[in-house]
Amino acid sequence: MAKQDALSLGLDCNAHGALVDGRNRIHDDLFALGPLRRGAEWETTALREIRRQAADIGTQILTSIHQPVDPEKIASENIRSNSTAG
Repeated sequence: MAKQDALSLGLDCNAHGALVDGRNRIHDDLFALGPLRRGAEWETTALREIRRQAADIGTQILTSIHQPVDPEKIASENIRSNSTAG
């Protein structure tokens, strides 16, 4: 669950908009955008700022899901699973 920021103006989040919960854990899959970030970024209602925030959140999401593929690892995993299947 997200918590309020220190000024009670919005939700607590890091510089990239990732929400912080009551245990001060930063979530990599929950983000605040626009006025919800007012405690961290006072100017957060204009389209320019919201566009920048959305681009930053998009970058964070893409970075978190992008996993380089190692073809040798996939091949060895396939060989192992096929040898145990039959």
